[in-house]
Amino acid sequence: MNDPKFRKTLKDYLIARFREIEHPVAPFDVSRSLTLDIESAVDALLAFLRLPTAVAEAQDLERRVLSSFKQYLSAEETEVERRLHAASNLVLRLEPFLKKLFALRHPDSEVPSSFKKLLQSDVAGYQSEKFLYKPTEEDLLDTLRQQRTEDAILHDAYCFRHIEAHEAKTFLPMREQRCWRSVVAAFLLIAMRNVDLIPAVRDRVESAARIRLGLRICLENVRGRFDDAKWHNEYYIPLTIDRGGRLDEYISAFLGDQTNRLAVVAGRTGAGKSTFLERLATELADRALATLSTEMADRLLVPVHLELKRYVPGKRMYLVKKLYKEFDPRGMLGIETRRVAYWPQVISPTSLLVCLLDGLDEVPSAAYREIISEIEALVADFENVKVIVTSRPHAVPDHWNKSLVSITPLSSAEVIAYFGYPEHLNLLAPDVQAFLEGKSGGNHPNALRGTETVLHFDSSFSPSPPWKSPQCPSGH
Repeated sequence: MNDPKFRKTLKDYLIARFREIEHPVAPFDVSRSLTLDIESAVDALLAFLRLPTAVAEAQDLERRVLSSFKQYLSAEETEVERRLHAASNLVLRLEPFLKKLFALRHPDSEVPSSFKKLLQSDVAGYQSEKFLYKPTEEDLLDTLRQQRTEDAILHDAYCFRHIEAHEAKTFLPMREQRCWRSVVAAFLLIAMRNVDLIPAVRDRVESAARIRLGLRICLENVRGRFDDAKWHNEYYIPLTIDRGGRLDEYISAFLGDQTNRLAVVAGRTGAGKSTFLERLATELADRALATLSTEMADRLLVPVHLELKRYVPGKRMYLVKKLYKEFDPRGMLGIETRRVAYWPQVISPTSLLVCLLDGLDEVPSAAYREIISEIEALVADFENVKVIVTSRPHAVPDHWNKSLVSITPLSSAEVIAYFGYPEHLNLLAPDVQAFLEGKSGGNHPNALRGTETVLHFDSSFSPSPPWKSPQCPSGH
């Protein structure tokens, strides 16, 4: 069946629907669901179907399997009988599929003639102590409920294989859908179990496993760089922004946005920009590490943190290469030197690399235009990259204003109220502590001026933009 357009339709359907495989009789129990490397499973399945074979029953396997899928996908949801007919045709192909794989894996062995023995072989891997049999529907549900998900799927498909035509006509839509899911999942699980027989897919799976191990080490390195005691205490105050609301909520929405890939956070010295980025780096690293442990490595938010004062101008693609060295200093990802410039795509084109660039205002004026250009290239060149830049207001270029949010300083009332508590006074300079200890409430301008100085919210100094400095020509 040479139909590239339908193959693409089928692949998209399988990837969308079977990335997570539910237990046949406990579909809403997330703890029993399997997360599949669905792209590899689908590629392996399609490759197995195309391979030539000496097994007589599998000679026309590809055409028959694709025909069953085509019939099912073309049927309306209300056409239960037509969809059930497609599922019945597909399950009949499961036994010749197993024979074909057994012959590939054991070319010198005789292929078992029993469907049950094929399922119990290393090709399919049925392991349950509950022997395969065809019980009543009620007994079947109880049997499946006691089995691990892989065995339950194979057992369910086995039983559906032996359903008589007159029995199938009595199926309700829910049972028809369960049988279809079990049969398709059986094909995918068996294909993935034998992926080592398809070299191209096997190599990709092994590479992904190496990347996953390297990512874990790199994320632990990110996590270990910062001391989170400074914000995991009662004194940390969440930052607010000029657009209203909290900065952490704004950034969370930004990371989930499918369109915007650049966010600029401005604030005066001491406003909390660097602390916020450090906190974000550790929280994203913690979340990514937890996600890795659930084997959902294609859905990661991968943080990489860089202080821009360490930027070195004049080197081609310096920023993206420096970010890689910062994230993977020991080369645990195993990315070849010639591919470092494209490393965001190498780690996983479906994961999101979150570049946290701290201190645009600390870049030397001579390198200012170059770093702006590199940041913009980073955003433009990689669809799986988001960039968050912090800076004092004077260093933010005008054409970034649409991506700009500004941290709002604490109000006078908030400063006085916060530092009015005796247990908070040790955060202040001794002279300010002494001043506040002598006051008992009310509006104290002198005290406020002192605390604002300590908090670095004094706005008396505002440097000129770097593109207007003596070392750089006027204009941007």
